[in-house]
Amino acid sequence: MQAEQARKDVIYRSEIDQLRNDTTNLKAKLHSRSHDAIAFTARLSHDVNLAVGQTVVFDKTQLNLGNAYHDTYGHFSAPIAGLYQFALTLLNNGNDSYFVLVRNGNEELAGLYSRHDFVPASAVVVVQLEASDVVFVKATNVGANLDEPFYCLFSGYLIQ
Repeated sequence: MQAEQARKDVIYRSEIDQLRNDTTNLKAKLHSRSHDAIAFTARLSHDVNLAVGQTVVFDKTQLNLGNAYHDTYGHFSAPIAGLYQFALTLLNNGNDSYFVLVRNGNEELAGLYSRHDFVPASAVVVVQLEASDVVFVKATNVGANLDEPFYCLFSGYLIQ
């Protein structure tokens, strides 16, 4: 009888140890998934006339969780690698204009064509970024005049 109880104690201790390990592993997974949120929304605070290749600096930050958007330069810097979504809406009253969402200064992620007659244009893209990748918006032709700053928005967030 005592041998049987000792065998059960070994089994129970083994199961308890396994449950402790499982709990530790689940806590580690939960901690790794509960990183600080990364999300931003920025808009223009004033009308902007842009030159070819000029970065659109969305200087009024409405949300900046994780502090990854830099409203001085109009750049988003990915703090961690992951899957991100970016959205861009512009309202142009200059010449018909083309804008691009750019990664690291040269890779075009998305384009946006904006007519000159106060018709808003939008683009949404999902991209895989590496830590420290930089994403921003630039004008690609002369005469872009972004009016109605409330309707000129740039936003993004970490999906996973």
